Amino acid sequence: ADYNALLESRQAARDERNANVRYQPRTQRDFDQLYAEVESWRIARLAAIKAQNLPEAEHRVAMQALLEEETSMLATLDTHKGISKANAKEQRVLKTIQGMGKPLPVQTS
Repeated sequence: ADYNALLESRQAARDERNANVRYQPRTQRDFDQLYAEVESWRIARLAAIKAQNLPEAEHRVAMQALLEEETSMLATLDTHKGISKANAKEQRVLKTIQGMGKPLPVQTS
């Protein structure tokens, strides 16, 4: 019973982490995961379009729509990446300033 509860709590934590990655990516690993998901989505959509055996004109329209959606997703990821980098830089600066504000240890001989 305790083992199952532990597994469930770890799964819940993993699910929460994955949700946070999607909505608030911070690390390069987070962004790599999101780029991989976009690529998987693109491949699946491409296969679905090809499976429909559409006439040439409709096929081009579907491919154009796919390209627009993918471009929009990638632009959103790039925007989030810029925000994440700015936040990380701000945190580093604040940490440095706080370190500079600490009193120096006095050495007595």
